[in-house]
Amino acid sequence: MTNYYPLTHPQMRIWNIELLYPKTAINNITAKYKFKTLLSPELLEQALNAVVEAHEGMRLRMVRSQLQVEQYVSEYRPFPLPRYTFDSLDQLEKWVSEKATIPFELNDSNLFEFAYLFAEGTSYLYVKQHHLTTDAWSLSLLFNTAMKYYEDFNNGLSAVQEKGHSYLSYLESEHNYKSSARFEKNRKFWMEHYAEIPEVCSVKEPLNEERGVAAKNREYILSKNVTEEINVFCEENQINVFRLLTGILYIYLYRVTSNSRITIGMPLHNRTTPIEKQTMGTYISTAPFVLDMHEQMDLMELLQKITREQSEVIRNQRYPFELLIQDLRKTNPDLMDYDLFRVMLSYQNAKYDSEWLDDTQWVFNGTELYDLSIHISDRENSGLMKFEFHYSSNIFNAEDIEALIAQYFLLLQGAIQNPRSSISSLSMLSGEEEQRLLNLNTGTSFALPEGITAVQELFEKQVLQHPSHVAVRTATQTLTYSELNTQGNRIARSLRNLGVKGIVGLMISRSANMPAAIIGILKAGAAYLPIDPEFPADRISYMLEDSGAAVLLAERKFADFIGFSGEFIFLEDLLEDCPDGGNVPLSNTINDLAYVIYTSGSTGKPKGVMIEHQAVLNFFNGMISRISFNDSKKILGLTTISFDIFVLEMLLPLTVGMEIVIAGEKEQVDPHLLSELISRHSVDMLQITPSRLQLILSQSDTKLCLQHLSEIMIGGEALPMHLLEALGKYTSAKIYNMYGPTETTVWSTVEEVTKARQITLGKPIINTQIYIVNQQGLLQPPGVAGELCISGLGLARGYMNNPDLTSSLFVPNPFYKGDKGSSARMYRTGDMARWKKDGSIEYIGRKNNQVKLRGYRIELEEIEAVMLGIPGITGCTVLIRQLPNGEQAMIAYYKADQKIAVQLIRERLIRTLPSYMMPTAFMQLDEFPMTPNGKMDRKSFPTPDFSKLSAHFPENESLSEHERNIIAIWKNLLCLEHIGLYSSFFELGGNSVLLVQMHEMLDRLYPGVTSVADVFANPSPFKLAQFIIMQNEKITSRIEPLTLQADYRVQEADKEAVNFQCDLSGYIKALQITSLSENHQIINILLSVFVYSLSLLSEHNQMCIPIFSEGEDTLSVLNADLCQISNFTELLYSIDSAYQQRKPVPIKKDEVMTRNGSKCSISGEFYPLFMTGARVDSFLIRGFDLIFHIKVCTVSELRVDVIYNPQSMSRETVELLIEHYISALEEIEAHNVVRDIASTNDLQTN
Repeated sequence: MTNYYPLTHPQMRIWNIELLYPKTAINNITAKYKFKTLLSPELLEQALNAVVEAHEGMRLRMVRSQLQVEQYVSEYRPFPLPRYTFDSLDQLEKWVSEKATIPFELNDSNLFEFAYLFAEGTSYLYVKQHHLTTDAWSLSLLFNTAMKYYEDFNNGLSAVQEKGHSYLSYLESEHNYKSSARFEKNRKFWMEHYAEIPEVCSVKEPLNEERGVAAKNREYILSKNVTEEINVFCEENQINVFRLLTGILYIYLYRVTSNSRITIGMPLHNRTTPIEKQTMGTYISTAPFVLDMHEQMDLMELLQKITREQSEVIRNQRYPFELLIQDLRKTNPDLMDYDLFRVMLSYQNAKYDSEWLDDTQWVFNGTELYDLSIHISDRENSGLMKFEFHYSSNIFNAEDIEALIAQYFLLLQGAIQNPRSSISSLSMLSGEEEQRLLNLNTGTSFALPEGITAVQELFEKQVLQHPSHVAVRTATQTLTYSELNTQGNRIARSLRNLGVKGIVGLMISRSANMPAAIIGILKAGAAYLPIDPEFPADRISYMLEDSGAAVLLAERKFADFIGFSGEFIFLEDLLEDCPDGGNVPLSNTINDLAYVIYTSGSTGKPKGVMIEHQAVLNFFNGMISRISFNDSKKILGLTTISFDIFVLEMLLPLTVGMEIVIAGEKEQVDPHLLSELISRHSVDMLQITPSRLQLILSQSDTKLCLQHLSEIMIGGEALPMHLLEALGKYTSAKIYNMYGPTETTVWSTVEEVTKARQITLGKPIINTQIYIVNQQGLLQPPGVAGELCISGLGLARGYMNNPDLTSSLFVPNPFYKGDKGSSARMYRTGDMARWKKDGSIEYIGRKNNQVKLRGYRIELEEIEAVMLGIPGITGCTVLIRQLPNGEQAMIAYYKADQKIAVQLIRERLIRTLPSYMMPTAFMQLDEFPMTPNGKMDRKSFPTPDFSKLSAHFPENESLSEHERNIIAIWKNLLCLEHIGLYSSFFELGGNSVLLVQMHEMLDRLYPGVTSVADVFANPSPFKLAQFIIMQNEKITSRIEPLTLQADYRVQEADKEAVNFQCDLSGYIKALQITSLSENHQIINILLSVFVYSLSLLSEHNQMCIPIFSEGEDTLSVLNADLCQISNFTELLYSIDSAYQQRKPVPIKKDEVMTRNGSKCSISGEFYPLFMTGARVDSFLIRGFDLIFHIKVCTVSELRVDVIYNPQSMSRETVELLIEHYISALEEIEAHNVVRDIASTNDLQTN
């Protein structure tokens, strides 16, 4: 009688991985042994048989029974050793590599393979085992034991085949351990160790959302010189080599991720007794090693921490990783195995003791569970360390890995040469790479216009060239360049006469006087301080006081403004008092202030940024060299005066002879008025923030203005890809992404993104340098995030009256070789970015801009992007708000062109986002609060009334059929009375064994719809039900819906499908005549008439029509094109041809989804189906909105059953469809075949 045994914990973890990634080689362990001399294949076969016979662990087999997996020891049966001879070593290597990627048959099969290989005069042994029965230690034990037997046989001895220790004894050991005090002690250690789940340490973001195991391998042999240098360092400092290499990996991960808590996974052999070390089988366990890092830490301190951590982990290694994950899921239900760590490091120290062995090669199986696994070995005591980098193809490419290797070993050499230097000061770049980056980051060096020292001089040149050209246009006023210059001169002369110097506050409405006042202040030799009249009085008072402005130049209508102790000067008085409009002599130098702009400050008080003329002149030249500003164009003056990008709209154009069309206060906020202004004046150039652009795009009638534009410059906020894509549909303009903080003068980088697939910051403008550095100010390698710093002519002088803040953010430029000059300082922006390989800059976000909730790091922009993909939603932002209980929560605010139910949004989000990224509440707003600068005013969003919100995951909702089925299974399996719709399987006590059983039970209800991995990834009844629905929806997701014309759309309807019949028997004879005369099958004639009738009701002349015949397992799709059809003869031939070329849809009928009728009723979309056969299965009724079922009952009886979804179309619409259908048949009957559609205009054309 065969005895069956459960799996051990190490085996269970491997089995679960097998279930998650079935039919892959992820658990194959393959080795190729090269021998020094020729071996006898006969003796080798005898030796391997002796090993398998003696060791039960080699003969373990897996079987599935009673919803779980068990194992048994199979009876020993002698087996042959296959022999293969190859013409070349390359052929042999290829054969072994291919075999390594072939999965084992797991059910009741041997889990080992051997082969004797011969090539180029050398013997090799190929060994492949499944991880369920072996690990690295066991494989070395197998080889060493086999070679001992071989040596005995080769010497003519009869090997003493002592029975090996039984692996199954480990089950008893595990059982005893789980009831011991040691078990509880180990468990307590791990629970305390992971009281807070550390951030996932991802080196690089995946290329796509699907997490697969496809991987590649890069082998790297460390040179003897470097190996010797490592050994010397370790001997001198009494450090283990692997510990040193581990420390360097920690440094690397700390540097590239900026995470302060780094976790690395490491395998432990887990053999704690002499008997276990002599037993073949899998004992290996995986342990997460977590370290807290800081930038001042040096290598020696780090190694001490690693020693302590490894010591503690090894003392507690017996606690199974499988149980640790189960424990952690009780409080972190969405936790996956790979969420504790994404990088694995192993040191293969199992030795092969044989005089026969020349080399051992572990053969890569083409898969990798983690993002990156690094395996280090020196099994043959060769003195050379071998590094194998197994990397996920969905994360890295070959170039990434080459860079990673180079950076790792640069850190290694730097650390052992400077073990007391901080880990943040170690370079990750070679001298050559650093110089390449420095060259890459520099904008073109460009001399400023000779003899020009002030902004107004460039304007005065344009006055001479274009005196009668319109300079400024408003709704009520137009000024030419000559008139504007006269106005500016009058203001300047009046200010000089009053002795005004320094900084002049400017409070003025949006009129032609605005640019005149700025020019006048500059010509007077002063700098202007722009003040938005909409600012709160306290803020205005602070700005005037902090800047030291002695004068406030304002329009008389602001005379009631109080809180300023200086002198009020009214603009109207200046223009009247000074009739002299001649040019004022220049009194500015290039280093004088041009303006001071106040931006928000972290202290709650705004900070004044001081910008000099030189910086503004450089900005002008930088923009003109990258974007086509010229005197033939008009630009919109849209931005408020207090936002620095105003300078591009109001000053730069005046230096090149352009016309400025100034938007009034109402036009700034009303997208309809703004669109009308752009169209009425044929504006060419538009600078706009993403938020304001979204306003224009959200209205159907405002988008039209975009087609007039030639250039659109977007900046002030991050430009989302979805917004760029939407914009591209409505304009042929060149689109530019602009980046730059106020402190570096408006924009510092520009990138044309008109047809871009990814939005970047581009490259720096002229005389500007960009650096991306770490916390120590060292350059980061390409692809590694760091703080973006800017140097060059555009830098501000600093912050007004704030030397401490100035010195902390405007720092000495460590990459500048001179003592003085425009590049001697560098501004720390606080923005995180990284260099791309093409030299452009990828923006990541503000420092610490990511949100961390419940231990999870969340990008709010990701949630926003998903919500913006929901039809009808025109704007979205997700903010963090505090709940009444003090906890932080995500609130999603959205705008839509109609009322959209929160449940609909939740259902859409749950399909894409993990549950921890689900907002707690949703609020639909008519408009989003905006700042005067056109940015979103996040502080002014309303706070929800949490007392009126239903619980986030209600348990008493009405359940769908799928949800009821799943909950019933869980109740039975988990022995629980109540299960919430959003409860986690693992929170309720589920484990991997029960997960497999649950999948078995689920598969009986929904055959083939889910895998174990799917169930694992959707751990709540709601998510699992949604997944099942989505799987079934695949059929409709592959078929484009049709859209009813607006007049035929339904508003309110019943829920149940409606069926009525129509007798077509009277048309059989006409159909037969047509079939014979035109050589068409009757079914194709009926299909043609159906397609024609659909074209009359829908908005389509090109359609994908699903076709289904009873007895088939798949649908086929007919692509019909009626655009060029002029009569029914052409239609019949077209449909007949399309029918022959129809494409099958490889979706089984049990995968059809229950549609969402409410969506259809809003959009007018519907899914039609044309079918033949005796009956319509219920799965088709669930999957389609209109089923046209042709039934040939007898030779003389023909009927059509029309089944339709009343949530998608009304009965009147269906009756009209049938009316069209019968009319067409009557025409066929009357004319026998042909009806000229061109003359009767029965077929629509768009």
